[in-house]
Amino acid sequence: MHATWVKLGGAKDHRVAGHAAKNNMILVTNDLSDFRRIYKRKKFHPGIIFLGVVDSNLMDRNVQLVLFEQALDEAETDEPINEAIYVQLDEDADENWILTTSRYQLAKG
Repeated sequence: MHATWVKLGGAKDHRVAGHAAKNNMILVTNDLSDFRRIYKRKKFHPGIIFLGVVDSNLMDRNVQLVLFEQALDEAETDEPINEAIYVQLDEDADENWILTTSRYQLAKG
């Protein structure tokens, strides 16, 4: 569900995060710095997914879909309650693209 579909298009990040948590939704974003800070202060949340690329020019719909599918695969293994899942498209020394996934605790409690 996109933020605009619930009338939160253009809303402050803390309102979007609050809506997601209140409605037991896992938030998906590429805004690591702002939402990481918000979610670190929460005692409980259903999880957050960060999608990242080594070069912001690479973030198109196809890349988002690949990153999102990888994140969903990870979330399906175990619900990310109070956790962050971070999926990033990166490049190795030979300039080959690598998809990496990490998962870590992200809550005040």
